[in-house]
Amino acid sequence: MATISRSQIKKHAKADIMAGLTVAILVIPQAMGYALIAGLPPILGLYTAFIPLLIYPLFGTSPYIIVGCAAIPSMMLYSSITPFAEPFSADYVELATLMTFLVGACLILLRLIKFGRLAKLISRPVIYGYTAGAAILILISQIKYMLQANVSSSANNLEYFSTVFRDISSIHWLSVLVGVVSLIIILIARRISKKIPIALIVLLIGIAIVYFLRLDNQGLEVIKEIPAGLPKIMFPNFEWALILKLLPYSILIALVSYVQSYAIAKTFAMQEGEDNLEGDQELFALGAMNLISSFFQCFPSTGSLTKSAVNYEAGSKSGFSSIISGAMIAIVLLFFTGMFYYLPKAILAAIIIVAVLKFINIKGMRSVFGNSKLDFAILLTTLLITLFYSIQMGVFAGILLSIILGVYRTGSMQNFINIFRQKAVLAQTEGDTLKLQTPIIYTNSDYAYANLKSKIQQSNAKFIDTNEMMIDYEGKQILNRLSKELDVKKKA
Repeated sequence: MATISRSQIKKHAKADIMAGLTVAILVIPQAMGYALIAGLPPILGLYTAFIPLLIYPLFGTSPYIIVGCAAIPSMMLYSSITPFAEPFSADYVELATLMTFLVGACLILLRLIKFGRLAKLISRPVIYGYTAGAAILILISQIKYMLQANVSSSANNLEYFSTVFRDISSIHWLSVLVGVVSLIIILIARRISKKIPIALIVLLIGIAIVYFLRLDNQGLEVIKEIPAGLPKIMFPNFEWALILKLLPYSILIALVSYVQSYAIAKTFAMQEGEDNLEGDQELFALGAMNLISSFFQCFPSTGSLTKSAVNYEAGSKSGFSSIISGAMIAIVLLFFTGMFYYLPKAILAAIIIVAVLKFINIKGMRSVFGNSKLDFAILLTTLLITLFYSIQMGVFAGILLSIILGVYRTGSMQNFINIFRQKAVLAQTEGDTLKLQTPIIYTNSDYAYANLKSKIQQSNAKFIDTNEMMIDYEGKQILNRLSKELDVKKKA
């Protein structure tokens, strides 16, 4: 069910307009920063922040989620395309828009075959691992923008920082000063109140200072020319050889984007006590959004935790807030792109560093370590491969290890498949005890929560007997949640 209708607009117009304006203030600087992460011109970040905001509310089922540029898909796009083209080049942009089309097509195909549950193969430890690894890579890339060192652009991270440590004179200290001061101001302001649009404030002040003091003449890197106007329709290059090159990466970006977006939407739905989120429809909404936006020079987009949280806290009640945000970005594209000419890249780096810090979920990783050493091993493996090889291989390795461990815990591949397809009996009631008949693992944790909760409420069970079943980290989280919510005790 779409999140926008005439009745919803009339009912919630004031709240949605305020939420939409608030989100737009946050979106604009982040969008340009994420474009740089993806290896693309900043204008394409604004396009990607604009078009998806208009499309998602027509098909999506979450009234709170804000879609567009996001850190992880941007980093995955960069690592997927760099073997085939030079970042910021015309060929690179061409491949990025084709990737967006393929991501959209993959999501719609998953919807047509009703295989949204395929995303459940990405377990929580894998998510913690690859997001932390990707966040660290993003931090490193943004630190480079702050240092603005005179090092070859072809140098890898190790070569770059070893050169900087050997020759600190290669560092551009004005860029460091601008970046560090911006970072400190943003962090302090966020501790005071997250409602302060501090990123935009710092951005505007930075532009003014650079313009009046002409710091760009002193070597400070700025964004420079950003074309004015709305994006024009351009068809991706549907060359078969290019499609075959990008398809494996597109499938993975599609799955990760869906997992991220659905998890965010589900979080807000649970906070509101709502149960109207439709997984298959979300697949279609994200697919249509990417498919259509690929014709407007956009790169892959998904739900954003930061922007969705701001939208939710600002009082959004329907998808109309998303439309308002899109309209504000359209105004910027039409009339105000010239003001970004003197925007220092070091300030954008500071904004992105603050945005991605939350992806290093220390609390979540500690929770995995405390509950399951095997699952933590998967998390650590995913993180290390992401850091030292690629995000794609990190996720692939994590998924493979999770499946192997899942088969071990369930006893056989057939049992694992039956649990994944939700065809196994979960539990039976014996007196005041609910006795598990099937392991609870990452592939059936959501289903297990709803199913067990219903059985407990119907039978008034006081105990959950794990029946010596092997339970992974996500299964333990589900049992802990049921224990707290329904006041039932676990039997070993």
